Amino acid sequence: MRCPRCAIESPGPYCPNCGLPVAWGQAVVTCPQCGTQHSMWNCPVCGFPTPVLLSPPSPRRAYADALSVLWQLGMILMFLIFAICLVALVYSCLVLIFPALQAGQLTSWPMLTIFPQLAVVFWIDGAVAVTLYFIVIFVVLLLIHCWFALSDGKNVVRLLSAPLTSLLPRLRSKNRWTMVAQLFLAVQFFQFVYVMLVSLSGVPITGPPGEPTEPWLLLFSFAEAPVYEEIVSRVVLIGLPMFLGSIVIRTARLYGGGTPVSWDEKKQRSYFLGSFKYLWGGTVERKSPRYVFASSFVLAILSSIFFSAAHSNYGAWKLLPTFIAGLALAYAYLRGGLLASILLHFTVNMFSGAAVLVQDDMSILILIALVTWAVMAVGSGFFVYYCIYFVNIVRERLGRQTPIARVESPPPTYPPSPSFAATCPYCGWSESLYAEGKLKCANCGRER
Repeated sequence: MRCPRCAIESPGPYCPNCGLPVAWGQAVVTCPQCGTQHSMWNCPVCGFPTPVLLSPPSPRRAYADALSVLWQLGMILMFLIFAICLVALVYSCLVLIFPALQAGQLTSWPMLTIFPQLAVVFWIDGAVAVTLYFIVIFVVLLLIHCWFALSDGKNVVRLLSAPLTSLLPRLRSKNRWTMVAQLFLAVQFFQFVYVMLVSLSGVPITGPPGEPTEPWLLLFSFAEAPVYEEIVSRVVLIGLPMFLGSIVIRTARLYGGGTPVSWDEKKQRSYFLGSFKYLWGGTVERKSPRYVFASSFVLAILSSIFFSAAHSNYGAWKLLPTFIAGLALAYAYLRGGLLASILLHFTVNMFSGAAVLVQDDMSILILIALVTWAVMAVGSGFFVYYCIYFVNIVRERLGRQTPIARVESPPPTYPPSPSFAATCPYCGWSESLYAEGKLKCANCGRER
């Protein structure tokens, strides 16, 4: 059968180019334009196309709806965890860390590098310098939370209020808040199961030698690590090589005839400045060029290896969970940017810091334990999803690809239609419009 979207002959029920289902079977739908009931892709009366997501009832629909409810519960749980981590940060800084720094209890702090090995680059000397450094860290963490609340908060509400059938649009949303939440739940589930299995096998779970015993100093390291370690691990080991590679490729294209000759100096400068986006992150998508995707994939694995080796002072048991956490942080950096990886790293650290902060209050410890078990229950689903997602994306982008011949056909023109049910994969909105031969979301206006 021929795909109604890209006009490619498909041997199966789904188009190999766009994934659109090409066979309805005996399903009967109602045309939203004129009300005619038919079983064709286009209405035989007015020619209006059948909404692509009004598929015949599937026995997996109830299963997908249950997973969608689980996703909503997971997001609500994550908002509670974000609030706990933010309150723990503010309380620990104002009550414990800043008074200790003002009293001069910390006069130097090492700035480390993990490439090619864990080593001290320089020391921040002096109580005043350490205090100013931590004030910068504290302000950056607060601004990141405010930025995500302003930039992604509205879209989170839309995703939560979307229909239950919008499971994949929720999981694959470009919303950085929900992406960080999903990665946190998956990583916490893996680490919990891994630590439990290691403990049952008799391997001792030990901390690094010389680990601080004072709660304020431990919380200081929990808050400082997300910002500095993300710059050292992700920006230096992933963003910087991609930035340099982009500079080389753009230079070759510019002076080797790969760009328009008519470009003036301003356009050439703007073309070069486009390479700096790789330092900030958030530039790699599933549809990125194959060489960009492959290089980011290799750099993500290498950075995770160095990130894991930097925590080897904990013992050999720490290498695998730190490597998995490094992969999650690298994914957050490549997909959502540096701020997303910092937020994920901070949430992982400060969730443990909250337990340290209230270690003498049994009632709050019980509450945190209950939240942890809820995270394990919900995180199992997200961990399985990311495992499947990882395998599929490696097969799709790094496997052998066979070219598909595209058949260009002029799009039909139809008058604008009233909205109908067709879930947007970007914002999860359940209404779409068909106008000028294109299917557009009634909420965000993006083309389907």
